[in-house]
Amino acid sequence: MHAIVTWILICIILFIAVVVLALMAIVRRKLKLFIAATALFFVCMGCGVYTLLKAGVKVLGIATKTFALEDGEHIYERTWGKPASSCVQILEYRDATIPIVDFEICLHFKTCPDEVARILAGKEYTSKVVDARVAQTLPLAGSKSFASTPSVIYLSADTEHGREELYISADSTEVYYRNVW
Repeated sequence: MHAIVTWILICIILFIAVVVLALMAIVRRKLKLFIAATALFFVCMGCGVYTLLKAGVKVLGIATKTFALEDGEHIYERTWGKPASSCVQILEYRDATIPIVDFEICLHFKTCPDEVARILAGKEYTSKVVDARVAQTLPLAGSKSFASTPSVIYLSADTEHGREELYISADSTEVYYRNVW
């Protein structure tokens, strides 16, 4: 950031010098001063273009980091922390790039019953049993999702970040998570 400010100051100083030389060339009617002012003007323009490019690269880097999508493991860790065991296998995920446009985060994963118990211990959910075909119609959940069970446990909780929904297979080995706001 200091480099950009330095280049902006250099551009301002060069521009002031161009104006002073141009005024002196007009008042004194000297062609050499006018040529010097023109040359300095092009140097000032080059400095300005360089400064704009440098600032643009900096802004692009910040924007790229801001709107970068997270992978499934990062979504999992952001939501529930690091898994207690290595039994978590992310199948599919979708992160929200722009919160107003992308209104949900989806995460579909296989896990073990102990990890499901750890996830559920963090919040108070309301629960009900639903047909597995309901879970198969969710975004990212394919027709093979929850294929081994006729029904799934549906849990939901309202949080400050929206509504969290969990669809858990009866044997607690497959989970589909949705955060809708």
